[in-house]
Amino acid sequence: MKYNYPIKYTAMPIKSSDGLLIGHIVSKCYVIKEVCENSLDGNIEKYYEVLFPFEVNEKEVKRIKALSSGNKETVFKVFDDFKSAKEYVEQMNKDLFSKAIICANFDILNIISQSFDFHSIEKKINEESYDLVVGRVPKEQRVILEDKQILSIADYSLYDVLSNFKKNSYRVFNISQEEYNRIKITQESSDLKDARLFIRNNPKNNQALIYDYEDSKEVKFYFQNEELVRTSADSTMEDPSSEKKFYTMESLEDLVESYIATLANPEDTDVLFNGKKYFIKKNK
Repeated sequence: MKYNYPIKYTAMPIKSSDGLLIGHIVSKCYVIKEVCENSLDGNIEKYYEVLFPFEVNEKEVKRIKALSSGNKETVFKVFDDFKSAKEYVEQMNKDLFSKAIICANFDILNIISQSFDFHSIEKKINEESYDLVVGRVPKEQRVILEDKQILSIADYSLYDVLSNFKKNSYRVFNISQEEYNRIKITQESSDLKDARLFIRNNPKNNQALIYDYEDSKEVKFYFQNEELVRTSADSTMEDPSSEKKFYTMESLEDLVESYIATLANPEDTDVLFNGKKYFIKKNK
């Protein structure tokens, strides 16, 4: 996956346009960092830096395309199940309104919060984040590079290859974790029986063809200008000579799900993929 962080449930703060905290809802998040600190009283305090893949206001819920500009927060609890997170959120909201009564700003908080439909926002977020699997074990992201028959573990991922090697001819092969671990130790590419052609880049067209290696190596999509585009199975392109080869454990489903946030568009065409419906930009 492009964003290879642990995914959890937590309390997402909802704020008014002027920055006033008016409540919390349950949302999935990427856990970027877990921090433990010693407090003055000798106890250990734990908190988490998380990224929410959504922006929320009183009018809409919007999936964030680039997490580099995401909704970053510090939280003190994360959860593996929705029910526990919901109980925590309900208690936080009770505490928030109790403090508002004490501070005599309950009426202001209540009026502003009524412009937000918390239940609908929470439901919408849950529907729009079906591709984010809580408890998913992060996968090794670094690719193995074979250049002139020399193997090395690269300090970048498949998604860095797609973004930064547009002007290079290369091929990407999907391999199993067992093969990946073997190459990582032996640095030998011999007997790669399960290596399947996954991506072939043509720098002349600035298009990286994406193959469905489970379906007779059919071309299903191409990657261009940071977008995944649907293409027909009989798509033909010049076969460039390729000095570089990359090996990855990322799958076609990983690749498609990594660009969910950029795919949905009313004018696009829907595709059923592994039992799920995706909206893929049409090949024009």
